[in-house]
Amino acid sequence: MARNEVTQGEYIVVVGNNPSAATGDSNLPVERVTWHEAIDFCVRLTEMEQVAGRLPEGGGYRLPTEAEWEYACRAGTTLPFHYGEELRSGMANFETPLDDGTNHTVTVPLTPGQKFFRTKKP
Repeated sequence: MARNEVTQGEYIVVVGNNPSAATGDSNLPVERVTWHEAIDFCVRLTEMEQVAGRLPEGGGYRLPTEAEWEYACRAGTTLPFHYGEELRSGMANFETPLDDGTNHTVTVPLTPGQKFFRTKKP
């Protein structure tokens, strides 16, 4: 499992397109990827790395199982989340534009009419 999410730039290099809604910065995580597209990304990345000689024989990329994903999210703890027992408002990983055009971390709950803008950089 990678340390960070796949960036839009990495996805473009491997697949050749960018399905993300929030574009303009290739370092943002790629989003709006279907399960089938994620599988295709893994297959293509495996092929690229094998051709480049960077994978051992039989090695490859795949999506984590549900159990692997949950284990990674807990960061070695036995709690529901790596930081404790519950997810609280304000912990969402989003940025939102303000009236001055700059992006700032969202304060949750949102004010009426305020919307999430894009995912944050890893």
